[in-house]
Amino acid sequence: MLSIVIPANDLETNIFLSKTVQALQNMQNVEVLCIGQNEAHSRAERLNIGFRRATGKIILFNHPRSFVDPKGIQHLIEISLATTESH
Repeated sequence: MLSIVIPANDLETNIFLSKTVQALQNMQNVEVLCIGQNEAHSRAERLNIGFRRATGKIILFNHPRSFVDPKGIQHLIEISLATTESH
């Protein structure tokens, strides 16, 4: 499982965040955690909350104005699986 933590929850106004969530919401073994300003004031606090809530063995911290391409996420999952299988 891969957890993607995004320190924002403004899906309506942030096109990158909206596009990322839409692209990843149906991927298997991926959870997207958007932590908003209503939960913590600083970005660091929101990232820490996301880290504690994450259930994945791998955690990706993503900037809310960056698009996460599903192909890249799939590649990251494949690499992590290959790494864990070789150990």
